[in-house]
Amino acid sequence: MTQPINVVQLEGTLHFLKGEQVGENRCGRYFRFSVRHESKDYRGNERHDYILARAYDPELQDRLRQCGEGDRILLEGSVRSSVGSGEMYVLAEKLELS
Repeated sequence: MTQPINVVQLEGTLHFLKGEQVGENRCGRYFRFSVRHESKDYRGNERHDYILARAYDPELQDRLRQCGEGDRILLEGSVRSSVGSGEMYVLAEKLELS
C-alpha cells in the first residue's frame, strides 16, 4: 500500500542556479535547478517565484543539461524536504518542454 504524497505540477521557465548545480546525498547524485513561475498575488501584483527542484533521474539530468536558461517547461513531481537542511524542493519526476 502506498502513502499519498504532495504531487505538484509547475509550468514556468527554467532557471539554472548560480554556483553548484550538482549535489549528492544518501539518495544519490542530483541536479539542482529552479522553475520561475509568474503569478499574481492577492492584490493583483505580479509575482516572480523561483521554486527549487532536484532531479535524481540521470535521464532527466541529461535533458535539463540540454535545455537553456529561460526555456518553457512543465514539471511534475512531489514536494520534499531535505533531511539535513530542511530546504523544501520539488523532486522532479517528469519534465516536458512547452
